[in-house]
Amino acid sequence: MVGQSIWVLNHYTITPDMPGGSRHFDLGKELVKRGHEVVIFASGFDHGSRTYVKVKSKEKLRRDELDGVQFVWLNTYPYVGNNWRRVLNMFSYGLGVLGAARDLKGPDAVIGSSLHPVAALAGWWLARRHKARFIFEVRDLWPQTAIGMGAMEGTSLMARLLYAWEKFLCDRAEKIVVLMPGARQYFESRGVDPRKIHWIPNGVDLERYCDMAPLAPSTEGAQAFQKHKDKFKVIYAGAHGSANGLDVAIEAAAMLKERDANIHFIFIGDGPEKRKRQIAPTLPEGKMRAGDLACVFRGAH
Repeated sequence: MVGQSIWVLNHYTITPDMPGGSRHFDLGKELVKRGHEVVIFASGFDHGSRTYVKVKSKEKLRRDELDGVQFVWLNTYPYVGNNWRRVLNMFSYGLGVLGAARDLKGPDAVIGSSLHPVAALAGWWLARRHKARFIFEVRDLWPQTAIGMGAMEGTSLMARLLYAWEKFLCDRAEKIVVLMPGARQYFESRGVDPRKIHWIPNGVDLERYCDMAPLAPSTEGAQAFQKHKDKFKVIYAGAHGSANGLDVAIEAAAMLKERDANIHFIFIGDGPEKRKRQIAPTLPEGKMRAGDLACVFRGAH
């Protein structure tokens, strides 16, 4: 097959030198090996550290390449919390993509990844402009996740708008990629043609971890491991939000504390639940809340 030009729109794409998931870089690297050209449009303002990492604060965009994968890093509006500034950040990404794409040769296919609505909509628009194939990738179910967690009413205006956005993109996508196995049943229940739906979960490039350098002794992570070097350590690495269900891990830690003081839980990452408290008090009946999660160390980098 003749090599194709593939554009990937994922606001939060990272490279392996940054903390977080490298799904689209890994996917792009494999596509390049198969003779395709891959361009990833991402934000140069990092969501994890809330700092400009890939562009300077006054720099409009930057282009670079890693293992054959081309990156277009966009300067997006800075933010700290989940407020109106983050909404502006999303829209600045969409506008930045449309502007940066004008200088590039048109693609054969566009993957619009939906952690927020603007990126996927921009992907559809670019595919339409260039008469390219459009693939809609769903990394989170919106608004269904928020409704299921009780954060949004299913009949609210916002929910209805998000359902309309979801239907719009599903109807226009040639293929729909989902990361969760149960998402197929969800979309089928929404009337989506099951032949469109393809489950491609996240994976791990094990070769990347074969020759890992040890942590620098000055880092919080190395210090925490050294402090508990003689303990049996249980590590959680990831986001600390209400959707992550860390209540279960914390309750397990509280129960194990009574049985074996040699077992230590270390939570690496950050999120709104972690920032609520820095010390995790023991509650009645030995339970602890996710909101009272102990900051063993942030481990953001």
